[in-house]
Amino acid sequence: MAQYEQRVKTLTIHEYVLPNPANHAEVGKAFSGAYQDYKDAMGRGVSDDAVWITHADDEIIIYWEEKK
Repeated sequence: MAQYEQRVKTLTIHEYVLPNPANHAEVGKAFSGAYQDYKDAMGRGVSDDAVWITHADDEIIIYWEEKK
């Protein structure tokens, strides 16, 4: 019989939400805040794809993920 072990991992998604529409300066400020928070939490530089921007019907969502 095969041996196995169970693992539990947690994914925390940090979101920064703006109303849609938002101007470029507002999006830039929120993105900069997310970028800095990611660097502070991870203790290393940010890769090109660490912080993402998406949208919902009436929101612009900037987010990054933290795996534990």
